[in-house]
Amino acid sequence: MHFNQVFSSLFLDSSIYAVRESDSSEFYREKGIYQRTLTQCTIENIRNNLKSAKSCNIILDMKYISKVKDNEMAQFSQLLKTLLNNDNVLHLMNVSGWVFEALKPFNMDMKEKYDIGDQVFCITLPATKFNENSLLDINKMGELLFEEKLNDEIKKCSEKHEKQSISSRVKLNIYINVKKMMRDYPFFCYCIYNLALKLENGVLDIKDPGKNKDKTFFLHTMNGAVIGSILSQLFCMDILLVDHLGPYNKLYMDDLGKTIDYKKKYLVVCDVVCMGTELSNAKTILDVFGVQYEGCITVVNIVTVGMRNSEITSIYEIDKDNNPVGYKISTDL
Repeated sequence: MHFNQVFSSLFLDSSIYAVRESDSSEFYREKGIYQRTLTQCTIENIRNNLKSAKSCNIILDMKYISKVKDNEMAQFSQLLKTLLNNDNVLHLMNVSGWVFEALKPFNMDMKEKYDIGDQVFCITLPATKFNENSLLDINKMGELLFEEKLNDEIKKCSEKHEKQSISSRVKLNIYINVKKMMRDYPFFCYCIYNLALKLENGVLDIKDPGKNKDKTFFLHTMNGAVIGSILSQLFCMDILLVDHLGPYNKLYMDDLGKTIDYKKKYLVVCDVVCMGTELSNAKTILDVFGVQYEGCITVVNIVTVGMRNSEITSIYEIDKDNNPVGYKISTDL
């Protein structure tokens, strides 16, 4: 639900406001990944997608949705009522306190499952359909479906190459063409959304935009620019675009020096990291200008030698234990 909420607001409903509880009690616009308030647009999207659902198990994951306005509360209650009237079983995952308010008009039994800390983990309606043994499967279902779909997309966009890499003096038998993934734009956005959530682990803050204001995305490839532009909208952050920092392009210090903000820390964004040559080039440029390199964000990370690089955040890794496309790197030796 949060993904639907975030991207609906980015592209459709840009006039969502909320009160930020802080010392200054400032008002701010809820944007991107920081959104926590359920909106009418999200409710309508769910209603339209599930209007033909009958006798189904429906999972609504409410993680990161912690608030709702009074008008939307009534609409959400009506949505749940409609779904239940069609003999569906509802599993409401990762719920907050407002969900119980939305369920008050139902006057029906519901089964609650708690996790550590007495936090409500799942509500099943009607209660007679609750199955303790299937709860874990329900919780992991979304994650497993995403991994399966992502794995299929990586296979589809893997093309036979059998030639020298443009940026490194090695031969690659496979070229992972991320542009093909972009053709299924809704799923590609979902990939970037999941990539954004992984940045929560010490790279960026997904709750307070103020904690990210000293950072900028550094984009040096065209695919990286597409990914970075989505991330910049999600995190409300600036970008610095260097149009393809590759082996055949020259970069003039006077031009770049005018655009670099020396007070910022830079996160390099790209589509695939293999040998890391272009990433190394980007890091060198940042080092020359004396600005701080904060890490790399990529869709696919190919782990070649040794342990995983903790500075690289990705949603898909290829290594010796997970190589479904048969990726190989070789030389003439």
